Amino acid sequence: MKRKMLSCLGFLFAMMILTTSVGARTSPGISTDIGIAPTDLVAPTNIDPAMVSGLQRITPHPFLESDGRIVTKQLGDFGESIIDAEFRARGFEVLNGNIGDKGIDRIALKRGTNGELNDVRIVEVKTRQTDSDFSLSNTKNGPQLSDSWTQYNLERIVREHPDARMRQLAGEVLEKTRSQPAIVTRELHGISLKSNRYYVWNVDGAGQRMSVAEGRLKDLLEGLSVRGTTVETRAAALRHLSQFDQLQTASTAEVEKVLSASTSAVRGCALRAAGGTAVIVLVTDGAVICYRCANGELTPLQAQEAGTEAVAKAGTVGLATYGMVLLGATPVGITVIVVGGVVYVLVDYAIDELRSSYTSSPMTAAQIDEVMPIGWRREEP
Repeated sequence: MKRKMLSCLGFLFAMMILTTSVGARTSPGISTDIGIAPTDLVAPTNIDPAMVSGLQRITPHPFLESDGRIVTKQLGDFGESIIDAEFRARGFEVLNGNIGDKGIDRIALKRGTNGELNDVRIVEVKTRQTDSDFSLSNTKNGPQLSDSWTQYNLERIVREHPDARMRQLAGEVLEKTRSQPAIVTRELHGISLKSNRYYVWNVDGAGQRMSVAEGRLKDLLEGLSVRGTTVETRAAALRHLSQFDQLQTASTAEVEKVLSASTSAVRGCALRAAGGTAVIVLVTDGAVICYRCANGELTPLQAQEAGTEAVAKAGTVGLATYGMVLLGATPVGITVIVVGGVVYVLVDYAIDELRSSYTSSPMTAAQIDEVMPIGWRREEP
C-alpha cells in the first residue's frame, strides 16, 4: 500500500507540472504565418453574449482571424453571430440557448406594448464553408426543432442554466409554447459561404422543413453594415464585405490550411502530453523500484518484473492521455490529470490482480506428502 501511495502521489504531482508546461507552449493558438491578422474589434472569447447585456459583435470568420479554437467551431459562431445581429436589427432580444455545446442555438423574443411576448423564434443555425447541406439532425429527443426536442431543451435551460434571468425567460417561452403556440415559430437558418446564399426554413412540430426564403449572404452583410445596432457590428460587417471574395475562394484553400494547422496543433499537443505522461510513469515507478531495491525489499528478478510492469503502465497511460486530448481538444487542464491518474491506478490494480492469479500459494504439508516420490521423507523444520 505504501508503494502504491508513493507512486500515485508522485505521478499526479508530475502530471500537474506537465499540463502546465504543455499549456504554456500551446495556448496562444495558430500562428500568423497562415495569413491571419489581428484586429481591435474582437471582444474576449470567454464571455457568453447571452449573459452580458449590450455585448453585440460578429465573430470573425476564421480566414480573417483565428481565436485559437477549432476552425469549425469558430465558423459556426461566425454564422450564429450574423443571425444574432440580424435579429437585433429587427428589434428582437436574442438569447443563447446552449448549455455547453448542446441546446437551442438562439431564442429570439419580441414583446408587445403590454410587455407580453408576442413573437418567439426558436432558431437553429448551420454555417457551411464549402457545401449547402442544412439537414436537421435526429437526436434521442427527436429531430432538431421538433416539439419534443424544443420542449426538452427549454426544460433543460429552466433546470440547469447558470444564469437566473435565462432560466426565467426560458420558463416564459416554455409556457407560451403550450398556451399560445401560434406566436412560436421554429426556424432553420443556413449560411453557405461558397455559394453566397442565406436560407431561412420554417420547421413544423415534427422537425420537417417547410417553406423557405433565400437571398444572398452578401446582401445580408450589406444590410448589417447599415442597420447593425452597434458600431462594432457595422464595422465587422464592412470588414467581411471588403474581403468577401477571399472568403469564398478560401473555401478550398486557405480555410483548409487553417483547419489543417489547427488539427496538427492539437495532435502535436496530444503527442507531447502522451509522451510526457509516459515518461512520468517510468520515472515515478523507476524511483520507487530503486528505493525498494536499496532497502532490500526487491530481488533483482522482482525488480526486473516491476520494470516491465512500469513500461506497460507508461504505454497505457500515454495512449489514454493522447485519446483524451484529441477527443476533448483539451491540451491543458484537469482533464489530463484526472484521466491519466485514473488509468494509472486501474492499470496498477489490473497488474496486481494478474500477478496474484499467476502466483502459487504455499503448499500445505499434506499437499507436499501427496506429490513427494515414494521412498522420500519430509523433514520437519
